[in-house]
Amino acid sequence: MKRVHFFISFLVSILLLSTSAKAFAFVGGKRIVVDKTSTTNSGTSFSTIKMAVDSAVFGDTIIIKEGTYKEKIRSNTSIVVASEFLLDGLTSHIANTIISGDSVFQNSTTDALVYSGGSDRDTSYFKLIGLTVTNASKYAVYISFGTIRNCILQISGSITTVPFVLTGSNISNTKFSNNIGMAVLQFDWINREYQPSATISNNIFINNKALGVNGYQHGQNNSGILYFNGSAAMIFNNIFYNNAGDNIFSISGKVFQNIIDTFYIVHNTIYKYNTRTAFFRT
Repeated sequence: MKRVHFFISFLVSILLLSTSAKAFAFVGGKRIVVDKTSTTNSGTSFSTIKMAVDSAVFGDTIIIKEGTYKEKIRSNTSIVVASEFLLDGLTSHIANTIISGDSVFQNSTTDALVYSGGSDRDTSYFKLIGLTVTNASKYAVYISFGTIRNCILQISGSITTVPFVLTGSNISNTKFSNNIGMAVLQFDWINREYQPSATISNNIFINNKALGVNGYQHGQNNSGILYFNGSAAMIFNNIFYNNAGDNIFSISGKVFQNIIDTFYIVHNTIYKYNTRTAFFRT
């Protein structure tokens, strides 16, 4: 067993490193720096992430220096929110740049620690890169069309909520660990005319627990570590280890007759899981 845990830890390090920070070049916009010691709090220097996000406009990049930030951020424009990992590729920044839900009030998904509700159906619209999001009592991340890369998303959720809810977004090189919810990661639909698609690749899901049975939403079985509510997806090169719940993948076709045809689950590794792997409902 010690060998397995060592191997999983080794894979986490490889996954977090596997996307070079150089892949995220700055394109237009200004660079805003968040430093807890800042006394400026204007222009391009702020002491909280919220103030930086509130001041950002389309195309800006927010670089967060190491520290623990107990706050919620909300964006409705196309920006990048990242640790210094984006600048130098050092993975130590990921674990040491933390958005924490300790003592943060949450009532609905709009109170997620990281919320991005604006989109133009472009998965690069909002980018979350190289950060740890942790200890959300209910809702950790809610993103409508965005990208999450090289992050640690952990210790969040409750028995009646879903900690991570996304629409038409891409997630890669990210570690999900010790989260709990009716489902852990949910991908939502938009309407009958538009079926969003998600890409989930090169991530690791470890020690998460999905509690829903036969119907958290719309009378459907969504007790999955990954629950797809009318969303298509490509799921590949992920590792699922020691998770708990009815299913790893729970897929609902909702109103879309062809959703199963637009689902690809390939080259994933599932270990130490004793119940169903997938549940399909069309």
